[in-house]
Amino acid sequence: MAVDVLTRWLHEPRSIVPLTILLQQDSEPYPLILAARGLGWLGNPQAVPALAELLLNENKPFVARIAAAKALGDLGGESAQNALEQATASRRPSVVKAATRALEQLQRPEKEILL
Repeated sequence: MAVDVLTRWLHEPRSIVPLTILLQQDSEPYPLILAARGLGWLGNPQAVPALAELLLNENKPFVARIAAAKALGDLGGESAQNALEQATASRRPSVVKAATRALEQLQRPEKEILL
């Protein structure tokens, strides 16, 4: 719940450091998923390298890698796109599917804001 509040609701920029550290140190799926989702919700492109590392690490839990793909799709940018393209060569079909969906998300035009 703390990750949700700090990232999704408050958009607390200081939470990027502990979440990226968590991605590098933990191997349990649930904390990795929470950290990846939180980094995506923050919308800070500084999170892309850590998320890309998680996504491309075949030794990490596939459910966390799927969350990383979604977060990279939310963040966008050239580095995120490169990592997602690399992930389409994963041995894990579910990771390939998540990376493909995220790439499709990046290709969609921005939503128009109605005034």
